[in-house]
Amino acid sequence: MTAEDVIIFVEKRIKGKKALDIGSIGNNENNPCSKLLRYRKGEASSVIGVDRDWKKVEELKIPDLYYMDITDYYHVEPFIRKHGLFDVVVMTDVIEHIGNLTTCLDNIKLLLENDGRLLISTPNVAHPYFRKSGRIKQVARANPGHICWFDVDTIGHLLKRSGFRIRNSNVDGKTLLVVAEIKYENISRR
Repeated sequence: MTAEDVIIFVEKRIKGKKALDIGSIGNNENNPCSKLLRYRKGEASSVIGVDRDWKKVEELKIPDLYYMDITDYYHVEPFIRKHGLFDVVVMTDVIEHIGNLTTCLDNIKLLLENDGRLLISTPNVAHPYFRKSGRIKQVARANPGHICWFDVDTIGHLLKRSGFRIRNSNVDGKTLLVVAEIKYENISRR
């Protein structure tokens, strides 16, 4: 699955929805917010982006791109007061970079409408490419920001433990795509 395939996967699921793109500043130095800007050109009702790199957020000066650490409730709570809740939260190639996954997912539940969806794409560690002897170590060294690795079972267990259920998942080569929803509709908003 290519990066373009992931964008198409997301675009189909944010059509007519209010969406939040977490980790909007990508690694493309020529166009660091290419996914966010493309989502905005699509048929979503609105798309807001957030990233934890506050220097880049300030430097880029892109409308509706904000600094937020998704693992910090004290960033998330005022963001909700200002922007409200979202129909869809998107994390493409982000979750593998997050150290405090439980807090991250708890905060995402706070950001989602009760019937909201979480879209995740992440490398699929079960793919033979990663399973080849020693390859995962090479990939980990090449991507030191990747601190968590997932396959369909591990991401499923993580999401279930965090109060989500998987609506569907798709493993296409080295990429794992997941659509999850909040398991319980009466989530406390703190």
